[in-house]
Amino acid sequence: MTSGQRPLENPLTKTTTRFLLTALAFASVIPASAQTDALSFLRKPVVGDIAKYKMSVNLEVQGNAIEIVATITEKVAVVGTDGTYTIESSESDMEFKMAGQSFPADAGEESKPRVTKYSASGVPLEITGTEDDTTAEAIRMEFLNIFDVPKEPKKLGDKWSSAVEPDAKLKGVKVLTNYEFVRTEKVGEWDCAVLVCDTTEQSGDKPGVAKKTVWIDTKSFTLVKMDSKMTNAMLPGMPDPMDVKFSMTRIP
Repeated sequence: MTSGQRPLENPLTKTTTRFLLTALAFASVIPASAQTDALSFLRKPVVGDIAKYKMSVNLEVQGNAIEIVATITEKVAVVGTDGTYTIESSESDMEFKMAGQSFPADAGEESKPRVTKYSASGVPLEITGTEDDTTAEAIRMEFLNIFDVPKEPKKLGDKWSSAVEPDAKLKGVKVLTNYEFVRTEKVGEWDCAVLVCDTTEQSGDKPGVAKKTVWIDTKSFTLVKMDSKMTNAMLPGMPDPMDVKFSMTRIP
């Protein structure tokens, strides 16, 4: 840095970044099935189960290309007799990268876990955490990353759609998702079912869109990998919709 130049500053607030990571991590809560032929995708969670993922997020803020990396940890906290389940999500080892420089995140601070209760079919019912976790923008991000379990088992090549409208208390937006079971593929040590999921908000001047590809382990039916491109995504603390690319990969 030459004399007179100001050091680069992180343009994202701590709360915006924390929400971005935890909301995108919703995609790791993929409902599952024990079937190997046609898959029902109905998850059977077990209290205490933990999954960890490496996440990379790429976006542009104030003309700066930014990458955020972090470890996402998800724990099954509660399983109801009606099939509902609750997931606690938290992030660690977060790092910002911008213009060749790295920035620490939340140094010396602990974040309150984000807690989400899901229906048996994977629809968010209740969300608690910090104030940012329950804003209208946070709920919209949550539903852009939704995976609603199909009513019937699906086999390779099947296509289907699902429309979901959030409960009024969640202040969300109705979304329509088109699904396709496109192939099977091995990723690392896992044999995976690969699905393409395109979700679009059904209202607003600039509806959000999320185009996702997910790799699901065909034995445990947990998420192994995800690549996603979101357009017109509303992030807490940001005045305008943004385009966001991110990926998640499960840690063995």
